[in-house]
Amino acid sequence: MKNSLLVLFVFFIQFSSCKNYDKEVHKNIGKNYTYCGKVEEVFLSRSHAFLNFGGKYPNQKFTGYLPSQGRNFSYDIKSLEGEEICITGKVEIYRGRAEIVITDEKQIQF
Repeated sequence: MKNSLLVLFVFFIQFSSCKNYDKEVHKNIGKNYTYCGKVEEVFLSRSHAFLNFGGKYPNQKFTGYLPSQGRNFSYDIKSLEGEEICITGKVEIYRGRAEIVITDEKQIQF
């Protein structure tokens, strides 16, 4: 019983701490989901890439996270900025934001 309450409490804290979120995405936390929308911003760090939907960082509603910056993709990730795309994968919460980790270019549909 204590474990069930703890899990429920952690889920509530994660959900309530999400800022500027997409309600449909948050119904699917922990599940495979396809999110479609316009990529408002592509941000490249030294080793990662972020596809921000519904606004630019830090006001995005959703993020596609590419841990390897898409280096093995057949196209330039930066070319996705301004494009309408769909990404598919498990919805996770990271630092109060919903995201899908993208490890394979097959997770992105044009």
